[in-house]
Amino acid sequence: MRIQSAKGFRAGPALALTCLLVSALSSAYGKRKLKEQEIIQRILHNYDWRVRPRGLNVSWPDTGGPVLVTVNIYLRSISKIDDVNMEYSTQFTFREEWVDARLAYGRFEDDSTEVPPFVVLATSENSDQSQQIWMPDTFFQNEKEARRHLIDKPNVLIRIHKDGSVLYSVRWVKRTRTDGEVQTLEDDLLMMAF
Repeated sequence: MRIQSAKGFRAGPALALTCLLVSALSSAYGKRKLKEQEIIQRILHNYDWRVRPRGLNVSWPDTGGPVLVTVNIYLRSISKIDDVNMEYSTQFTFREEWVDARLAYGRFEDDSTEVPPFVVLATSENSDQSQQIWMPDTFFQNEKEARRHLIDKPNVLIRIHKDGSVLYSVRWVKRTRTDGEVQTLEDDLLMMAF
């Protein structure tokens, strides 16, 4: 049976071509995109933040060895230098990165499902993020007082990549005491400048 239009044009080949194009486009763009909220709910469903992730060292078969945590600090300012009390204040962005394979969500991706390259855990003033995911136990040896920067909202970012790598970034204001003499304070400040 042939389908013809009013002007005698055969619609069969044109219709077949149109169906083929629609089919190809729908398969290319028909992937379901998982939302961040759904991914976070899935990865945190049976997650125990009190248990540290396995390390990446295969020579430690039981635990994988220590968790490798990469740390960097971006020093924003040094202020309130007090050479009498041997104290100074700093404001800096503190970042830690590690891998927690339990948080990897690339396994949710398949031929029909697409996942974003990373998801972000939301923060609030009242929430303690360490209760959601495992966090390294970081301390500053000569800290006298420290607080998170809270202007407008907490300056905290927790980004989880689909391979399970985690980036934790926070802005701190810290008052530090230097043990020793004035020269030690000056040396500490010079080291922080580099």
